[in-house]
Amino acid sequence: MSSSSTPTDVAEAVLAVMRIMRPRVDSVMSAHGLSLARGKVLSVILRDSPCRPGAIAAQLGQSPRTLTDAVDALERDGLVARQPDPSDRRAQLLVLTEAGIAALRAVEAPRREVVDQLFECLDAAEREQLVAMLRRVEAAAKDA
Repeated sequence: MSSSSTPTDVAEAVLAVMRIMRPRVDSVMSAHGLSLARGKVLSVILRDSPCRPGAIAAQLGQSPRTLTDAVDALERDGLVARQPDPSDRRAQLLVLTEAGIAALRAVEAPRREVVDQLFECLDAAEREQLVAMLRRVEAAAKDA
């Protein structure tokens, strides 16, 4: 990239890296029993548990219907459980089961390895700088 890179050039470079990283991460995770998409949902539930499905859908940028289908499948596979919301009897909360926690743990190291391999071309200072810059862009986008 030249020193006159435009914001569009930067965005295209980020997207190009994502197009390479996503299938690699999904492949290694799937080989260990959990797809990237399912892992994202489980990770949000683990972090925010117990949580409402609508909140998860909003965080992941999914429609509530899409998330409902995903949660139904995760529940069918024994990775997620629904519980009544004590503050609203019409609502349900999601929690991970022990199997859900184990599934996330099983993919953690392989996922980290494939991502580390992708970014090993950068030294520690470059990675810190890249993270700082991307977080600045993220914060500005959230404020816009």
